[in-house]
Amino acid sequence: MREGMSRAHAVAIVGLGPKGLYCLERLLAEFHARPLERPLHIHVFNRSATFGASPVYDPHQPDFILVNISVGEIDLWTAEDPPIVAGRGPDFVTWYQERFQPRGPLFGTEYLPRAVVGQYLVEGFNRIRDHLPNGVTLWCHQG
Repeated sequence: MREGMSRAHAVAIVGLGPKGLYCLERLLAEFHARPLERPLHIHVFNRSATFGASPVYDPHQPDFILVNISVGEIDLWTAEDPPIVAGRGPDFVTWYQERFQPRGPLFGTEYLPRAVVGQYLVEGFNRIRDHLPNGVTLWCHQG
């Protein structure tokens, strides 16, 4: 065991698709709201380098593969208690309109490509990773 590792808590999240991403976000919020006396090391494992998006939401898949829920139901930032460490980010519809500036507004009833939702999830992971609470380290493992 490496020096200092025995004095820290360690958690692993295997699979950092949407469910693992929500788990990571809530874990960080809980740690921030109720800090432990020792540091927390989090190891996340994902098949690909696109942390936050599972193979189902792979940002590199063809655009004809659509989500099976309307995009108005997609929002990484709905939890309120404890507060999100990274702050409330945009829901999918707002994110999509800001990022892609479509000719017309989305109404939330649309079914868009899974690859686009994957981009939203990856950006959400990056936002969370960039706002780790003090005392938390995050290691990303691919494969």
